[in-house]
Amino acid sequence: MNKHFGIQAQANWLKGQGFRYNSPTNIQNYMLDSLYQINESNKITAFFQYYNYFMADPGSLGIAAYNQNRFQNNRPNNNKSGRAKRWGAVYQNFFGDTDKIGGDFTFSYYGHDMSRDFQFDSNFLNVNTNPKLGPVYTDQNYAGFFIFDHLRRYIMNAFEPNLNLVVNTSKVKQTFNVGMRFMTMDMYFRLDQSTCEKTDIINGVCHMPPFVLSKKPSNNQNLFNNYTAVWLSDKIELFDSKLVITPGIRYTFLNYNNKEPEKHDFSVWNITKKRQNEWSPGLNIGYKPMENWIWYANYRRSFIPPQHTMLGITRTNYNQIFNEIEVGQRYSYKNLLSFNTNYFVIFANRYYAGGYSPQPINARSQGVELELYYAPIRGLQFHVAYTYIDARITSNADDIAYYFTGIVNKPFDIKGKRLPYVSPNQFIFDMMYTYKHTTFGISSYFYSRAYSSMLNQAKSQTVCLPLNPEYTGGLEYGCNSVGLLPLYFVLNVQVSSVLWQSGRHKITGSLQINNLFNMKYYFRGIGTSPTGREPAPGRSITAYLNYEF
Repeated sequence: MNKHFGIQAQANWLKGQGFRYNSPTNIQNYMLDSLYQINESNKITAFFQYYNYFMADPGSLGIAAYNQNRFQNNRPNNNKSGRAKRWGAVYQNFFGDTDKIGGDFTFSYYGHDMSRDFQFDSNFLNVNTNPKLGPVYTDQNYAGFFIFDHLRRYIMNAFEPNLNLVVNTSKVKQTFNVGMRFMTMDMYFRLDQSTCEKTDIINGVCHMPPFVLSKKPSNNQNLFNNYTAVWLSDKIELFDSKLVITPGIRYTFLNYNNKEPEKHDFSVWNITKKRQNEWSPGLNIGYKPMENWIWYANYRRSFIPPQHTMLGITRTNYNQIFNEIEVGQRYSYKNLLSFNTNYFVIFANRYYAGGYSPQPINARSQGVELELYYAPIRGLQFHVAYTYIDARITSNADDIAYYFTGIVNKPFDIKGKRLPYVSPNQFIFDMMYTYKHTTFGISSYFYSRAYSSMLNQAKSQTVCLPLNPEYTGGLEYGCNSVGLLPLYFVLNVQVSSVLWQSGRHKITGSLQINNLFNMKYYFRGIGTSPTGREPAPGRSITAYLNYEF
């Protein structure tokens, strides 16, 4: 608008079908950014965003259905929707002279009001196809079948002052960073359910009744949490910045307040309070023996706070602690070559590994990362990366044998087992060539086979059995799938070009083919496909046209 004020507005819409049948998608996103440059030393930025979406979530298939047609949707009741309002403002002040003593101070305020609705049915954990064993996962016409909506609302507000102070002398340059964050998070949990009764079944088809609010106390909870974090770090640069040492520490105060009705009539509410504190130290060391070569060693401690879900088997009431160490080097030669190597090891304490293994474990994940960038001629660049990961359980723990009945019929110790869903070998290859106004690109990635359960069994097997609804959000029947997930290699190609340009006006276009060889592979996870096979996208073609004015 002028030298002091600026505003930017953005809007985008996405509407169509996913790659699975009957999977509509509708996304709307609106963003507004503003800038007030008070003077050279002071400015204020602010933003507001509104986001709204709906999408079907076809989830997993049984093996026979996957082999028949992996794009079909056998879970028509699975869908997700949500709305979000995000806002924030930052005041920033620059002071002093960073060649001597100077820096900047920021004060940030931000928040959001988000609501979401995840809808599933009582076949969520089920891929059974044999009616003699229990409910068939594609059957929705039996008494007791239900659809439930997990309604959530999250209101967050936070403020954060932060100071960067540079003290520069002839021998040492130090950059101090000190700050704090206070955040409140109010969460409201509700559950609506529609249950098929015998009287709802007419000519073998269940006509689902309207949704009603579940009055079970555990399905109606309000959580009023807040945390305060303070931190301090000092970046020390010695010998003309050849040696950089950065120690730092962060301390977090966590306060949880869980409000839950005592009875189904909501007349009396119980409040449970919990207090936890965690410290998170860190240390970074970097050394440059020459201008284009750096060696580094880093350490940091972090944590994941307790996770609350409707499924008791995926709920954690403890902090998951991680200690991470990495050592590596980065070497570059002009603009032609860059070679990076890195060794990392992560020690996890009280870690939730997923699946039907609810107890916390200790684990160690270590590996090596190699990465090369090479530009032999102008306009041409290659990128190659390889990662090896060895992620294993280091504590003695017996998994719950009941969930593996029919696969193994006795308790088994999971110490030394590989963590599920971690591919030990991962490879990336990219190439990009630009000639005049046209760019050609290739990107590809390879992931080796990975176990899908703590059992670490290579053979694929699925067992289905009754479940305790107290731990599964009301689900009374489900399955457990084990075995190696398949390796996969995906190659994508793209060409983009400036089709027309006049002054600041420009038209660009691109054509992209993803999964060029139509590689067939599947996933298995926690959120959408705990059992069975969730198909990955097949080959797709995307055409893009953009007009800039």
